[in-house]
Amino acid sequence: MTNLKKSNQYFFYKTKLIVDKNVFRPRFETEQLVDCCQEIIKAFWKENKFSILEIGTGSGAIAISLAKIFPQAEIVGTDVYWKAINCAKKNGDKAGTKIQWKKSNLFDNINQKFNVIVANLPYVADGFSLNKDVLDKDPKIALFGGKNGLDLFHKFFEQVKNFLADRFVIALEFGWDQKSELKNLLKIYLPKIRYNFLKDYQKQDRFLFIYNLY
Repeated sequence: MTNLKKSNQYFFYKTKLIVDKNVFRPRFETEQLVDCCQEIIKAFWKENKFSILEIGTGSGAIAISLAKIFPQAEIVGTDVYWKAINCAKKNGDKAGTKIQWKKSNLFDNINQKFNVIVANLPYVADGFSLNKDVLDKDPKIALFGGKNGLDLFHKFFEQVKNFLADRFVIALEFGWDQKSELKNLLKIYLPKIRYNFLKDYQKQDRFLFIYNLY
């Protein structure tokens, strides 16, 4: 992700995005999440028909990137706020992608099952000290996730199994110190499903992939 200038324009995965005060600025490490999703999809969904859901799309960065790589896919991007949906739709239209945008609090407004579900949920613990630039430019609702940062992850894991196709992958980004607690959540909510953790380019625990691919 490259900041083009001192403005609201960013490059994410070779796509120029307009990012306003209502959405989280896309980060470089999230491009690695897109890379991983691309590799998994190409390996396991060689057929043309498959579906992708992004929860908490913000600027639309992840959904738009995947739509450009896989134009044949059915892609839905959601956010809890209309202002974020409007931002994502503008970016998606400018990029020439076909994405269905929906206002939804997690899965509240979702009525189908998906092969790929990807989310970069708020995961910073309440009270954690962030630098002024982040606090000034990113909406707090997109940053902070409760006492240990995982409030939305509890709700996500509790609901997600109702929206998974027979073959699926869930791709999530999380904080470097949350791996142990996420393992506990998986034991509670998804005890029989395979998963892998992956480090980011800085060798920090960052991504979680939950899957049934066969």
